[in-house]
Amino acid sequence: MAASGTVVWVGRAISVLVSLIFVISAVMKLVGGVEVKEGIKHLGLPESMLTPLSILELACAVVYLIPPASILGAILLTGPTRSRRSSARACRFAPTPGSIPRRGRGR
Repeated sequence: MAASGTVVWVGRAISVLVSLIFVISAVMKLVGGVEVKEGIKHLGLPESMLTPLSILELACAVVYLIPPASILGAILLTGPTRSRRSSARACRFAPTPGSIPRRGRGR
């Protein structure tokens, strides 16, 4: 069953809003600023990573906006998001099969 025109346009609007968040984040990294530099230092990354990270984020957002490649773009956009969370938590351990939580095993 084909989706109605309203549903398609609502989906497109949500996609644009999501990618706008990543574009704003990338532009803030490109512009720089004291807060951005302090934040990246807090994560333990060198300031020289700001430009490559912002270019990568912009590229992923552009891929996400291309309809045939939107699934690939969504997968690529999870990379920077996951790396920020793991850096913020300072997870510096190598996951082993015993450390990965599994569902349905009663643990």
